[in-house]
Amino acid sequence: MRAAFFDLDHTLIIGRSTERIFVRRLLREGEISACQIIRYLAQFAREPRLTGGYFRRNKMYLAGKPLTRIREVAEAAAADALRNLSHRGRQRLEEHHQAGRLTVLITGTLDILAEPLSRSLPIDVVLATRMGTEDSRLTGEVLGLYPRGENKRVLMGQLAAERGLSLSESWAYGDDWHDLPMLEAVGHPVAVNPCRSLKRVALERGWPIEEF
Repeated sequence: MRAAFFDLDHTLIIGRSTERIFVRRLLREGEISACQIIRYLAQFAREPRLTGGYFRRNKMYLAGKPLTRIREVAEAAAADALRNLSHRGRQRLEEHHQAGRLTVLITGTLDILAEPLSRSLPIDVVLATRMGTEDSRLTGEVLGLYPRGENKRVLMGQLAAERGLSLSESWAYGDDWHDLPMLEAVGHPVAVNPCRSLKRVALERGWPIEEF
C-alpha cells in the first residue's frame, strides 16, 4: 500500500500559520491575554527548539484552559484557516485519494486544529500534536512525539509498520528545512513553496519543486 504525506502550514495552508490564526482568535475572544502570549514566546525563545524541555511542552499558553471551550475556538479557527487552503494542494490531495493511496496530514500544529480541518478534505490519517488533559482541562504538555523534524520520519515509520505501507513507493510534500527527514523517508519527495535551504537540497537531488 502506498501513501501521500502532506505538511500543513505553508504547504496546504498558505500565508498565516494555522496556530497563529488560532491564537489570534483566542485573543479576540478573551480566552488568553497578550501578556500570556508574550511570556510564552519569551520562554520559548530561550530554549533549544528541538531538544529543550520547553519544546516538549511548548503549548503552555493553553495550560489550565477548559478543553470543551478551547475545542470550540479551535473549530472556528480551523474554518478560518481553510479559507487559505491552496487550490493546487487540494488537487494533489484528491489525486492521491482517488488513486487509492492513504492520504496523511503530518503536522506540528495542534490536533484540535488539524482534525476539524481535515474533515473538509480527503485526508485519511492525521498525525498532529497531541496535548494532555486533566479534569477536562488542558495541561499544556505535549503527549508522544512532536511531529517536527526527525520525529516526522519516526511517526511515518510507525504508521508504515501499522498499515503495511511502502514508504519507498510513497509521496511526501513539505516546504521547510525541518521537513527534510519526512521527504527523505519516501521514494517520491516533493518540495512545495520551499524555503531557500530546502530548495537548494531539492535542486541538488533532482526532487520536483512545486508552487501550491
